[in-house]
Amino acid sequence: MFGYVRPFKPEMKFCEMEAYKSVYCALCKMLGREYGWTARITLSYDGTCIALMGAALSADPAKLCRGRCVCNPLKKCMYYCGETDVSYAAAVNVLLSAAKCRDSIRDGSFGERLRGRLLLLLLRRAERKAACREPETAQCIQMQMAAQQALESSGCAIPDAAAEPTAMMTASFMTHFTADETQKQVLHTFGYQLGRWIYLADAYDDLESDLKTGQYNPLTMKFGLNGSFSDVQRATVSSYVQQVLCANEACIAGAYELLELHRLRPIFDNLIYQGLPAVRKQLPRRDRRFKQEELHERSI
Repeated sequence: MFGYVRPFKPEMKFCEMEAYKSVYCALCKMLGREYGWTARITLSYDGTCIALMGAALSADPAKLCRGRCVCNPLKKCMYYCGETDVSYAAAVNVLLSAAKCRDSIRDGSFGERLRGRLLLLLLRRAERKAACREPETAQCIQMQMAAQQALESSGCAIPDAAAEPTAMMTASFMTHFTADETQKQVLHTFGYQLGRWIYLADAYDDLESDLKTGQYNPLTMKFGLNGSFSDVQRATVSSYVQQVLCANEACIAGAYELLELHRLRPIFDNLIYQGLPAVRKQLPRRDRRFKQEELHERSI
């Protein structure tokens, strides 16, 4: 899980932020209830986006419940009660996190391999349970991760091709929530373009560390980078990534406008039209954190 699909908080209304938090908290509660307390550590913004899509597409009346936060039992919070939507997102969260652990064990540094083995051990039972509940999704993730490994092993130098498995996985997650064929096609395009955006953003974010460790990165292959790169090469890569991500954002927005959402549209407006550009402008995250408030202050 990458954590790139996040809201731009400075531009969110209070009620919109509360609605977003209610889904985020619901996912956290579902992870703990269905897969145990250790599964809560897999909670991510990307998983919340999947749960939000399920909630937005649902025609059933939205229901909020009041409960206590597991991190702060003295604090009461509102959380979304859409069992089906959040349950699927929780399963995806667990399955993707386990797949990410295996990827780290296979290709990561010593520290990453150690963390991956420890987390995979903690998630083993949860992963089996999630795979039993969502076998088609588990099979899709397994197949696409195998395709990703094959692309990396072959030294694929085409970022679009390297992003294909992530794009197909994300498209599969999004199309889960509807049986309408027209909307399914729109959701496939939306998820596919979003997956490409996520993959390339992560590749650019990890570029310097991958250069130091010698790990596969499609950008190093495309631009022939080795060990380090000059300011000219840095500018060339940055320009390429920004252009491709902007093009992806346009495709995501085009598909999004065709979606028939029953609720939460202001939140998705924020995610797509403000959240994604804000994250893009802060890449690469050298301190591994998005300082959205500082970015907002510089833009006004």
